[in-house]
Amino acid sequence: QEQAQVAMDAALDIGINTATVRYHAGAIAAALGQTDTAIEHLEAALSINDRFAFGDADDARQLLDALRSEVLTTGRRR
Repeated sequence: QEQAQVAMDAALDIGINTATVRYHAGAIAAALGQTDTAIEHLEAALSINDRFAFGDADDARQLLDALRSEVLTTGRRR
């Protein structure tokens, strides 16, 4: 997962800022317990294109809702 995060960061660093890249960056950050970073990427993905990639937008919304709910419920961010 950390190698995947390095790859996503590299893609973003060179200017590849698509909804799909931001979604995957968010999913990776979430898997690594980086809630704030995950929320940032997922919000960006949906603001770029709220209907991207064969259901990924729906998955992004669900993950974003779950992360926001976790923050509200526990009062902590990871």
